[in-house]
Amino acid sequence: MTASSTVSCESTCSAAQTPAARGNLPRAIVGLIAAIAMLIGTFILARRLLGSDLQSFLIWWLTLSGVGLCAWPISMRLFSTDYQAAWLLAKPLGLALGSFTTWFMAYIRVIPLSALNFGLILLLIFLLPLFTPKGRHTLYRLKELNLSKVAGLIFVEALFLLCLLAMAFSRGLRPHIADLEKYMDYGFMLSILRTDSLPAKDIWLAGHSINYYYFGQFVFAQLTRLSGITPRVTYNLSLAAVFAYGFTSVYAIFRLLFTLPRRSRRSLRTPIIPDDVNAYRRERAAASGKSAKPGRRSTAPATVTEILTPDPRLNCVTRSLPLGKAVWVTLISLFGAAFLNFAGNSQAWFFAADSGWGKQLLEIWISRGYLTRPDPWFYSDSTRFIGYFPDNADKTISEFPMYSYIVADLHAHLINMIFVLLMIAALIMLCYRGTAVFLARREAVRILRPPKPRTVPEGATGIRKFFSRLGALLLPNADVPLPGTDLLRSPLFWLISVLFSIFMSGNFWDFAIYMAVITLLLFALNWQIFNRAGHPFNRNKGEAVWSFLLLLCQLLAVIVPFMIIDHPALLVVVLIAVWLFNQLIINRVTDPMILTGLEVTHVFTLAHILTLPFNTGFEPIAKSIARTVMSTPFWQLFVMWGPTTIVALTAFVIVVALIFRQKRQRRVLSAELTALPTAENMRPMAKMRRTVQLRLRLDEAHLSTAKLVCLVFFVAALGLILLPEIVYVVDIYSGEYKRANTMFKFTYQAFILLGITAVAALELLTRTVYASILRRSERRRNQKLAIAGVPTLSAESERNSLRALRRPLLVRTWGGIVALLLTLALAVFFIIPPCLYPTKAIPQAMGEYKLENYEGLDGVRQLATRRAYSLPDYPEGGLAADLAAVEWFNAEIEGQPIILEAWGESYTDYCRISAYTGLPTVLGWQTHEWLWRTSRATPNAWASVVSPLQQEIRAFYEATDPAAALSQLRDWNVKYLIVGALERNQFPDLNEDLLRSLGEIAFEAGDLYVVEIPAAEADSTK
Repeated sequence: MTASSTVSCESTCSAAQTPAARGNLPRAIVGLIAAIAMLIGTFILARRLLGSDLQSFLIWWLTLSGVGLCAWPISMRLFSTDYQAAWLLAKPLGLALGSFTTWFMAYIRVIPLSALNFGLILLLIFLLPLFTPKGRHTLYRLKELNLSKVAGLIFVEALFLLCLLAMAFSRGLRPHIADLEKYMDYGFMLSILRTDSLPAKDIWLAGHSINYYYFGQFVFAQLTRLSGITPRVTYNLSLAAVFAYGFTSVYAIFRLLFTLPRRSRRSLRTPIIPDDVNAYRRERAAASGKSAKPGRRSTAPATVTEILTPDPRLNCVTRSLPLGKAVWVTLISLFGAAFLNFAGNSQAWFFAADSGWGKQLLEIWISRGYLTRPDPWFYSDSTRFIGYFPDNADKTISEFPMYSYIVADLHAHLINMIFVLLMIAALIMLCYRGTAVFLARREAVRILRPPKPRTVPEGATGIRKFFSRLGALLLPNADVPLPGTDLLRSPLFWLISVLFSIFMSGNFWDFAIYMAVITLLLFALNWQIFNRAGHPFNRNKGEAVWSFLLLLCQLLAVIVPFMIIDHPALLVVVLIAVWLFNQLIINRVTDPMILTGLEVTHVFTLAHILTLPFNTGFEPIAKSIARTVMSTPFWQLFVMWGPTTIVALTAFVIVVALIFRQKRQRRVLSAELTALPTAENMRPMAKMRRTVQLRLRLDEAHLSTAKLVCLVFFVAALGLILLPEIVYVVDIYSGEYKRANTMFKFTYQAFILLGITAVAALELLTRTVYASILRRSERRRNQKLAIAGVPTLSAESERNSLRALRRPLLVRTWGGIVALLLTLALAVFFIIPPCLYPTKAIPQAMGEYKLENYEGLDGVRQLATRRAYSLPDYPEGGLAADLAAVEWFNAEIEGQPIILEAWGESYTDYCRISAYTGLPTVLGWQTHEWLWRTSRATPNAWASVVSPLQQEIRAFYEATDPAAALSQLRDWNVKYLIVGALERNQFPDLNEDLLRSLGEIAFEAGDLYVVEIPAAEADSTK
């Protein structure tokens, strides 16, 4: 091709691109103005919707934003590929690091719980990056902020504020803290706020600490301390924060998935020094129609980018993302966040009234006698479907985030979802950056120079000599760091270990689930890293079998001690020994399976070390597993999970097909790369360029981070759905409900993982279809231009270009494009059923979203006016006197003296005083205490703990001997005795005169009074 034709093409390209380049600044200004307008509009809307709660709302938002700002430098270090994602993930990251550090230090009695100490810890987290070189470098990157990035940060902050406002207004429609788990969650918060040390006291079993996973309630109790807002308001603001964290974290996760570069910029700037770089550059300048300046000789090395883009016409390639990358990523991430946070399972599409084709299909099944006609649909039916329709002896629970938002329980599984999403983001970055740092360094040292033996230093004595000999045994090569130092220096592994520790303290089910997920993910990642490095591991099937068996032994070496050892400190010692043994293995044998075992052991051990203070005083509730007796019919699994699984399955099929295609590509490229040095008809410069092209294409012929993550997440989600059909975890629930809790916790996480995969499948299909159609159009245009004599880029040149390596998977035939379009249409159709749930559930649960229906964010005051469902005839305002007593206790009583009120069934108004004050009562909700106190040491907590106390309390309220009654109160160390409508209802033979005579009446309102029990010394004096 002539130089003149090249110049013509270059001028054409420049003319086409100049307006876009000139439009960058105006677009950035417009985006900045729009983002600021969105933020201001949200403030105006908040003022109109929240009324008198606006001040509390703004203080809460500033508190959450301040916590996120303190963690932003660390978040920029961990999630450096996207500014918006780093800003949003800094909010849960600051919450996790600040709360966990306070939790840990309070458990070991280093600091007391206070707003000042929590604020100082957050300040230290903010300053921590200043003490590390990489942290300071991350702060220097703030210089890269321009108008577009600032507009993006303002936009995502406005998005967070809007989500916070939306949920706060929704809670204001039904703010009462009165049903399901709300009493327990609120009581835990108040118990934590009444103490300055941990563990916190159990409000429903006086004299004991909480034996449950209450880290989530601790987090929002700390935020309540920091903000200074009353907890009766922050309970509902905490639910609003969970929704805002959930929505924006999912948005950040999809931004990470869809914006991760195929290759890092550093690898594309890798210096490549050919024999004559200047000759190569002169050749490139001549091809561009320019002349090299005579007399000047460059000594700078060529780079990968420079070598693979010698032709300026490569910049004319049409973009491969609809609407442009920024807009497309924003829209698909918003859709993904909305889908995971608003959608449900597909049961509503089949059973809710006016739900469309699903309801019609159900009517056909009913008309043919396959099913009976169900009762009118209620929003909780989607979570209580298996075992309830048709009714049988296998009742299960299948919840999802939208249902949790509606019922508004600030419970373990909902709060921990914040940290689960942060864990998913960390796993994505772990896949992007790779984990085989230690292995790569050792292999590089082995190739560059012979190993230098590690010896004991001269003059070493005592403990130094011992550890030197241990290091020489574990790692003979002195040029490689000591075992585990790469993992210990990895901030991502530290964050993942901290999050697993939070799972153990906040919702243990998530610890077990995501330990399995990270095992699958690390195995897939390490296998790909070894393949990319050309490691001959998978060429020897016998070696692979032995390595797999060794991996099983590594996993069993941590699982078996965990299952059988009850003493936490002893378990940590055993895990450290297993970790050291795995270090010895990995330094002698090299393959991805053993490396996976080491990394899993590392995370498992470190998480247990960090959780040791909590576990020391905690009795595990259940650790045994049993075989499932009844399994779910396939049609019910399809109704619940079928549509979403079909959408996610499209991504799985595409990724699997891509794996085989890339395997064939690697075989062809390797053969060409092997034969290239012997090619005689190529000039040195062309041979060098072709070598770089082949090496990069060979390296790129592997799954990207997004595809690898989606593949593992789909397999994990499918396993979580099917595993309860095989086994379940044994707890106190038996009979019809024996696998209800297992299915609840497993399918909750399956919904999140499957939702991420489904949205990623839609994005992959849409992008592939769009890019394939555009590519066909470009080829057709180039053919017409070639016929007209206009110079165009040859297909061979473009195929070997760097831009071609970054293109998505392309389908080259119209038949394939049509098949993809049909698949995309099918995926869009099946994504609709889960999206129907909020349109049916929200009106049922919340009523009409009208300003006049807003009651405020105070969740306690409704106790005085609402119906008392635990009393006969459900009287309105039947618990007004109880609210007055609550107000008196909270205003006058400090610390946590023990009270006595009637015990009762769970999920009722009983134990309302202890729940609304944080004061421990002798015995509270019976089923909850039965669950919490059941352990290996007390396998039958009902008979040994709950039932005896019930009998003693009943005997006390109905006692006839004042001396015996007073002695019983002192045995329990009771300070205040409560007698109200619920006590009279629970104990019909209650002895009013005797109870009043046991002390002074400290408070009385309506039919309720509080008796202050005198101390033993005062009584004897009297």
